[in-house]
Amino acid sequence: MNREIKFLEPKQETESDDSVIQKLATLSQVEYDRVRKEKAKELGIQLKTLDQEVSKLRRPEEDSTSLFEELEPWPEAVEIGPLLSEIRDTLDSYIVFQDGATTALPLWIACAYAYEPLRIFPKLMVVSPEKRCGKTTLMEVIEALAPRTLMASGISPAVVYRVIEAHKPTLLIDEADRILPNNPELHGIINSGHTKKGASILRCDGDNNEPRRFSTWSPMVLAGIKLAGDTIIDRSVVIQLRRKVKGETVESLPVDLPERKRDLRRKLTRWAADNSGNIAAAIRSGRSSSLPDIGNDRALDNWTPLAAVAKLAGGEWINECAHAFQKLTPEDQGEAIGAMLLEDIQSIFRERAIDRMWCCDLADALVELEERPWPEWKHGKPMTVRSLANLLRGYEIKSVQLKDGVKNRNGFQLEQFKDAFERYLSEK
Repeated sequence: MNREIKFLEPKQETESDDSVIQKLATLSQVEYDRVRKEKAKELGIQLKTLDQEVSKLRRPEEDSTSLFEELEPWPEAVEIGPLLSEIRDTLDSYIVFQDGATTALPLWIACAYAYEPLRIFPKLMVVSPEKRCGKTTLMEVIEALAPRTLMASGISPAVVYRVIEAHKPTLLIDEADRILPNNPELHGIINSGHTKKGASILRCDGDNNEPRRFSTWSPMVLAGIKLAGDTIIDRSVVIQLRRKVKGETVESLPVDLPERKRDLRRKLTRWAADNSGNIAAAIRSGRSSSLPDIGNDRALDNWTPLAAVAKLAGGEWINECAHAFQKLTPEDQGEAIGAMLLEDIQSIFRERAIDRMWCCDLADALVELEERPWPEWKHGKPMTVRSLANLLRGYEIKSVQLKDGVKNRNGFQLEQFKDAFERYLSEK
C-alpha cells in the first residue's frame, strides 16, 4: 500500500507584541510614520494605542512630544565670524530686508545663545506694515537658527512665565498685534524680562497658594502688523519688513530648514559655551567704543550685547553693527513723541486763538493732523481721549472740569501747558 507521506514545515515563531513595539521605538520619527499604520493593523490594535506604547519606550531626546531638542555642542572650538555670515546668507535667501537688518539679526541670534550672564538682553521685534511682507517666513527662519525655539501664535501669561522657568526657550510670539492689546498682564510679563535683575514675577502657586518667584529671563521674538510704539518696542531691537517688488527674488522656504541648520546650531552652542564670559567682558570694557551716541540711551543699552558679539567677530562686523544701529534706531522715541505732542497742542491753541478746549475736541484736532502719528496712533486706530490723557500724565497735566453752559465737562486750559511748553519747547 502506497502511503502519501507529508512533511510538516517547521512552525514559524511569531514575534511577540512587546518585541515589535520595542523595535518600533528605536526608529526615527520619519521611519516610524511610514510603518505605524501597517504595524498597528498587524498587531490588531488601534493606531492611538500603538503611538502611546511607542512613546513610552522612546528615550526623552527622541520623544516626539518633547518641546525642545537637546543638541550636542560642536566637538571643536569655532569662530563666530563665519557663523554670522552663514546666518546672514540664510536670511538673505528667503526674505527682503531693509538696510541694516541682516547685520542686526545674525548678531541678535548669536547673542541669544549666550544671553544668560548679560545684564540686559533686548527683545527682537519684527514689524510688518502690511500683510505679505515675509513676517511669518522670517519667524520660521529664526526658529531654525536660534536656540531652543518655541513658536506660538497665541499664548497666555501663565504659559510664558512657566515655560521660561522650566525650559529657558527662545520664545517666538507671532500675531503679537492681535494678542497684546487689552492684555496688560502679558504686556507686563514680557517687559519684565528686559534686565536680568528685574526678570521675575511673583505668583501664588500650588494647592496652598504659596508665593513663588518665576523667571522671565529668556530671549523673545515678537512679530506683528503695524505695531505701535510702546514700552515693549522701547525694549527691543526693531526690524521693519517690506514687501518685495518686481525684480527682487527670494527662494522658497524648505520644509527641512531646521534639519539643514542643525550643525550651525551645534556650532553656535559650542561658541556660546566658550565665549559667554568674553561677551560680558567686552561689554564691561566700554559700550561707546563702537556704537555712536544718537541720543537714545535705552537703544544703546539694547544694542550693547550685539556690539559685543560684533567686537568678538572683528573685521567689518564692528562697523556694520554701528551702521545698523544708526539705521534701525530712531532718536529717543519717548522724548520725541512727547515733544511732538506738546508742539502740536501749542499750535492748535495758537491757530484757534483760544485758551481752553474740551478733551474730545483736542483729541479730534490732533487726529486731523494727517502728517503726524495721531491718526494711526495705536494699532492703526486714531488717538483717543484716554491715549491723550496717558501721554500728558508724564507732564503732570490732567484734565479739569470746565463750565459748558450749565454743565461741567472735562477739558484743558492753556495755562496748564505753560510749564511743559517752557521746559520742553524752549526753542520753539
